[in-house]
Order: sequence, then structure tokens, then C-alpha cells
Amino acid sequence: MDMIDSILQGFLHQDALDLFALLFGLAYVILIARGKWWGWIIGIVSCALILWKDLFTYSLWADAGLQLFYIVMGLVGIRYWLRSSNKTTFYPKEWSLKKHFILILMGIILSLMLGYTLRGTPAALPFADSMTSVFAVLATGLMVLKLRSNWLYWVAIDGAYIFIYGRQKAYYFALLSFIYLLLAIYGFFAWKKEKDRLLSNDTAD
Repeated sequence: MDMIDSILQGFLHQDALDLFALLFGLAYVILIARGKWWGWIIGIVSCALILWKDLFTYSLWADAGLQLFYIVMGLVGIRYWLRSSNKTTFYPKEWSLKKHFILILMGIILSLMLGYTLRGTPAALPFADSMTSVFAVLATGLMVLKLRSNWLYWVAIDGAYIFIYGRQKAYYFALLSFIYLLLAIYGFFAWKKEKDRLLSNDTAD
């Protein structure tokens, strides 16, 4: 009952900017999963709304910096996706396991370093929070590069967020993270389906 009440209260306490940021954020993930370059524009709007709230309502300076990074990456994503396609053909790519291993190792090292610096702060779960933040940045970079495995990173990240928010009894945000996790699974198979379709067309030609 407490969980349901927490979810309802979280939804009811949102103002218009929070709600629009959420809706634009969900639309962004769905559009990117479908390979639409203009999904980055929707994502930038969502991040800009969150940035505004972070600065002028919540005073969350670190998250504001993260949202600013996402806005910059959104602009990079628009440029890269338009330059690497004809706006109608979307072709997902992939890395070798060796490159992923190096990236994950680098992410773990950076997460431990950041988590260590946050140990003396009021942060509830410094190492878990640091790991999700660091890998969210890395996963965004993989998404810009059109690497299908970016969705697997997001599945792990959103799963970690469910644990973090659930432990803090922030069930509303845990539910949102679960929705994003489902969208990440959808994105992974949508990109796989699109790549298989294009490979099949190339073979037929």
C-alpha cells in the first residue's frame, strides 16, 4: 500500500514542466529506438526542461551538469546521424567484445573514483549512484554512434536505478526506471530487426 501511495503521490506532485519533461523523455527513447534522427531534438527538449528544474527548483547542480552534457550529446547525435545516413535509412552498428570490455573496465574505474570522492557527502549510495551516472554517459555515447549494444547498457543502468530508487522508497521513480528498462529492451530488438532487414535487402540485391 505504501508503494502504491508513493507512486500516486509522485505523479500528483509533478508540475507541468515535470510532466512535459517525462513525456518528452519517453517519446525520445521510443523515437531513437525506431531509428528516427529527430528523436534527438525531442530528447534535447526533455533535458532542457529538467535542466531548468534542476537549476531553479531543486538546486541539483550535479544533475544539471549531466543534463547539459546530454543536450550537447543530443546536438552531436543529430549531426552524426544526419551525416551517416540519408535520413531514411538507419543502420545499427556494433563493436567487438574486446572494445566493450575496455569500455566497461574504464567505466568501473571511473565509477569507483567518483564514488570514493562522494563517500564524505550526504549521498545515500555513492558508489551505486556513481556507477549509474558514469555508465549513463558512456551509454549515451554508444547511442550516438548507433551501436545496438547501447540498449543492453541501458537495461543494466535502469535495472540499477530500480534497485536504488526502491531502496530509497522512491517507488514512483523506480516505476519510471522500469518503464525505461522495458523501452531499452524494445530498442535492442527494434535495432536488431532493422539491421537484419537491411542485411537481407543487401543480400537480395
